[in-house]
Amino acid sequence: MPKILYSNVNILIRERNGEILVNPADERFYTIAHEEMGSVFFDATLSLDDNGSYIIEGKQTLYNEHNDNGSDYERLLCKYPKELIKKGSLFWLFGLYKVSGVHKREVYCKYICRYKEYCIIQREKILSYEFAEDKRELKK
Repeated sequence: MPKILYSNVNILIRERNGEILVNPADERFYTIAHEEMGSVFFDATLSLDDNGSYIIEGKQTLYNEHNDNGSDYERLLCKYPKELIKKGSLFWLFGLYKVSGVHKREVYCKYICRYKEYCIIQREKILSYEFAEDKRELKK
C-alpha cells in the first residue's frame, strides 16, 4: 500500500535535476514553457510505494504546436488533428492544405519516478505578491 506524502497539490518534477517541487493547489507554475508542461501535475498526489519509488498521480495539460502545409490531405491527417487542417489555395489553381494551431488536451496520469532519491521542495503558502509593469518598480 503506497504511503501518501502530499495530496491536492500541484507538482513539478525535474528528473535531470532530481527535484520535485510541490506548490499549494491554488498556485500555478508560471515559469514553465509549454514544452515542459508534461512535467507539471495539477490536483496531484505524491506517494511512496513499497519499493521506495515516488509516484505522482494527477491531471496534466499537454500542448502540441503544429505548423505545416501540403496538397495531400490524407498525409497531413496522419500527422495532425483534423481540426487544425484548413483548406487553402496556391495561386487559386492548386488545392493546398495548411496546418496551424495548438492542440491542447487534459489527461489524468500516473507517473512512476525514475530515481529513488529526490530533493523535495515544498512551498507551503504564498506570503505576499506584487504586480508591476517594469522590474524596477518592484525594487522601490
